[in-house]
Amino acid sequence: MRQNGVALGVAVLTAVFTGAGGKLTPTGYVDAAIPAIYVGASVLVLATLVAWLLPSRARARSLAAQLAASQAAASQAEAEAGAGTRSSAAVEPAEPSLQRA
Repeated sequence: MRQNGVALGVAVLTAVFTGAGGKLTPTGYVDAAIPAIYVGASVLVLATLVAWLLPSRARARSLAAQLAASQAAASQAEAEAGAGTRSSAAVEPAEPSLQRA
């Protein structure tokens, strides 16, 4: 994943560099490198903001625990509701030969 990100970053920055008229002269190089650096810095700032918005591991664990607790309570309530509607009559085997002596 990291290698793909690096390759994509290099390709984008190269495209910005050549699109800004990047030539192999001192002034042409600097003039084309400035927009490429701005694009790279903008991507880093955007990635930093997105990383801050992601939940931390502790927050993710607490959310997962709350979800598991609510699901357990819901399944327990369903089980209790289902237990009250069952018949309490004993079930006898269909064939007498299946009964143990």
